[in-house]
Amino acid sequence: MASDRGAAVELRPEEIDPSWLEGCDHLFVSGYALMREPVRNAARRAVELARAGGARISIDLASWSAIRDSGTEAFRELVIALEPEVIFANEGEERIVGGPFSGVEWILKRGAGGCSFAGDEREALPVERVVDTTGAGDALAAGWIVGGPDLALEAASRCVQRLGAMP
Repeated sequence: MASDRGAAVELRPEEIDPSWLEGCDHLFVSGYALMREPVRNAARRAVELARAGGARISIDLASWSAIRDSGTEAFRELVIALEPEVIFANEGEERIVGGPFSGVEWILKRGAGGCSFAGDEREALPVERVVDTTGAGDALAAGWIVGGPDLALEAASRCVQRLGAMP
């Protein structure tokens, strides 16, 4: 998959409207937003605003190769500095950043091999046929944020059985 962040990478911190985060109880940050400026500072601002309102923060590390290309050590330091309560990662991402980090709930995505929810090992749900894995990790994260491990696995299972990232 070739990802293209489009215009999102140009988002600036001053463009973050605090009202967007009013009532936010959980802010999910894509690791792609932490890889280059100006969106990196916009993500920092969003985390600051969300946390000020009492939100939990989760970060999905996004892509081991993109982490490598953007600078592994700087990326790792920023993730740690943002103090997320939860990190979503696959095994390659975990390896490149040297995780898991102490004090952070680490959710390790293993695709067809299941998932570890902070040490709670779960098998992937059976599927009739894998059609497209695009978006399965994001579906898993969304399911977990809304309903925990069971909904996370269900969302990922539904996602891979359909074309596109719309479970």
